[in-house]
Amino acid sequence: GYLADKFRRDTLLKSASIFGFVAISTTLVAVLHRRSYSLLALALAFWGALWGVVYTTISALFADSVPDGKRSLWFTRRVVLIKLGNMVGPVVVLVMFYMLGDKWSVNDCSVVMMFGQAVCVIPLLLLCWMKDVESHEGDDSLLQSNDPEQAQDLLPRSDEESTEADASQNEVDEETPSAPLACFCLSKERFIPRMVACADILSGIAAGMSIRYFPIFFLSNLQLSPVLVQILFFFSVVGQIPLSIVAQRGAKRIGRCQMTVLFKWIGVACFVAMILSYRYRLSSVLISILWIGRTGFMNSCSALTKSIIMDAVPPHERGQWSALESVNMFSWSGSAFLGGILVGKEGIVFNFCITSALQLIATIPLILLFGKVRAEGETQSR
Repeated sequence: GYLADKFRRDTLLKSASIFGFVAISTTLVAVLHRRSYSLLALALAFWGALWGVVYTTISALFADSVPDGKRSLWFTRRVVLIKLGNMVGPVVVLVMFYMLGDKWSVNDCSVVMMFGQAVCVIPLLLLCWMKDVESHEGDDSLLQSNDPEQAQDLLPRSDEESTEADASQNEVDEETPSAPLACFCLSKERFIPRMVACADILSGIAAGMSIRYFPIFFLSNLQLSPVLVQILFFFSVVGQIPLSIVAQRGAKRIGRCQMTVLFKWIGVACFVAMILSYRYRLSSVLISILWIGRTGFMNSCSALTKSIIMDAVPPHERGQWSALESVNMFSWSGSAFLGGILVGKEGIVFNFCITSALQLIATIPLILLFGKVRAEGETQSR
């Protein structure tokens, strides 16, 4: 995030593209030639670093390209396209596992991984054509405004007019109090993004405790085959697409924070129902449907929370705030370790119970923002 704000973002993406080919080469050597766990871990570390740089930089660049008041719409469209891409992955893997015999084996997994590495070449090449946004936000909206007073403010003034305007502005500044503190000794401009960041981090920690163990749950507890597991992941992504659109449109009516909390609560309710269904040995089909619903609702509001942050922070800080999602991804490793301890001592279902409780707690910072986040049409340009 610091690099994305310090240097030109298109230059950073071109450099990351080169680093991406190093990550691909390392993965190929680790899987095809050496079958080395240490080398594979190094390759995954390279991919993690690449993801952190590329995703953060592209998110900041995308936010710069979208005017204030439109970010939740365009962020939702971007999320939908990403989800569509994520749908293709499980489908391809499903077909490949089916053709390879539908078994969990090192050789079959290696073939699937190599195909994925080949596909990654395309987006790495596309990074070389990204360009920085040079225009200043807000200028175009003022130039196109029908208000002659707003347009007049953009015209050059004479020295006499400038002196009078400066004197008038000084009087206004003296009468205008400093920005009110929202809570915790933070101004409203800082309170909003930090509360949203807090909610995202807490939710990420909770998700990291369980997300790595869902395939194990399907394999060991429900005895599902690799093909069936891929079908579940496919439909979990399919469900997120319409739910993301519903969330964005619903946020126009009740507010972005309110809509996010509503969807999170529904997701937690589905999670609890899934746990109870397994406890009472109900149908695996019902358990799978509840998991799909839980995954859909919990992951359909990222565009809303990100648009709140990007509307609340200045452009020169967007790279750092975009790194928040990378921080969440990094926190998954630590929380996955904690989840592994809980699974080892109390079982995988107990880990799911703790996860659902933490995800419910993660909505508290967003509840504190009810009534404080303005509608997108009222967001001030930065």
